[in-house]
Amino acid sequence: MARTVDHISARGGGGELRTLRIVAEHADIWHGFGDAETIAHKHAVLDRWCERVGRDPSEIVRSAGVAPTPA
Repeated sequence: MARTVDHISARGGGGELRTLRIVAEHADIWHGFGDAETIAHKHAVLDRWCERVGRDPSEIVRSAGVAPTPA
């Protein structure tokens, strides 16, 4: 019996050349982590990959674990 995949998620991967390209091509969900500046940068990179592969970035559900800023 053939199996189908209904949902692919990527968590924690933020490699800009491979991981985020694969997310743009295949994933339904992406979770990243780091400081706020890093997360903003990774989201921008993912958006650019989506543009390159012809995918609407809003199709990918995103979440982020953002490290608190020291007091």
